[in-house]
Amino acid sequence: LFSTMESLLRSAPPGHLDTLVENLSVLNPVSAELVDKVKEDQTVSNEVCGHPLAVALKTELDSYKSQLYSGKDIEYTFSITGDATFTIKTLAVRVDINNCHAGSWRGDWKVDT
Repeated sequence: LFSTMESLLRSAPPGHLDTLVENLSVLNPVSAELVDKVKEDQTVSNEVCGHPLAVALKTELDSYKSQLYSGKDIEYTFSITGDATFTIKTLAVRVDINNCHAGSWRGDWKVDT
């Protein structure tokens, strides 16, 4: 379970974590370690290891990305890391200024090869 502070930080809309930290710090100090942890969870690099199965997974994820997120103002990134066990992370972020809406979706999977 997350602490109350961590839950508040995780509720920040995309691009607004630093502003939320600044506002919360007026009430209670926010540790840099906690902020770094939340930032790490809210980012996914486009890293893909060189394993043949990872390359095949990348092809499928690219297809999934183009089918579901193409042209919808959604930034979609994924990474595949590991050797005998792959860690697959996906992140989709959408910021719609016109409708005052922002959201993100994250998925993490472990695949044993």
